[in-house]
Amino acid sequence: MSSRIKPQPEAFKGPLQRRPRVEVPNHLDFIRGLPCLVCGLKRNIEAAHIRMSDRRVAKRETGMAEKPDDCWAMPLCSSCHREGPTSQHGMGERDFWELLRIDVILVALALWQATNDYDRACQIIRTNGKLES
Repeated sequence: MSSRIKPQPEAFKGPLQRRPRVEVPNHLDFIRGLPCLVCGLKRNIEAAHIRMSDRRVAKRETGMAEKPDDCWAMPLCSSCHREGPTSQHGMGERDFWELLRIDVILVALALWQATNDYDRACQIIRTNGKLES
């Protein structure tokens, strides 16, 4: 008689399990056609994915070697995104956005809703996601 407990595959499925990334190439192309959210530059724009978590919208942090869904992409020029110590990658994502006082989660959601509406997206970028009064 064996006393081993057989593992049940369902026991390991849950919120921490990696799930397939939602890819929307059209949205990424749109993001790359916008001005940089930080400096306003209109060339060398990259789709910078937001990895950090945010409880307000139930966004989990993205793990190592895992890219977030495309709805969390921001337009950043290569300098603001990944070149140098004061870039998003250079200083760390959360510190970068907090230093700039940009609520990047709300901006990402607003840009996601504005996909293919260039004028609306540029308004969102001009105001860094804040409503104009």
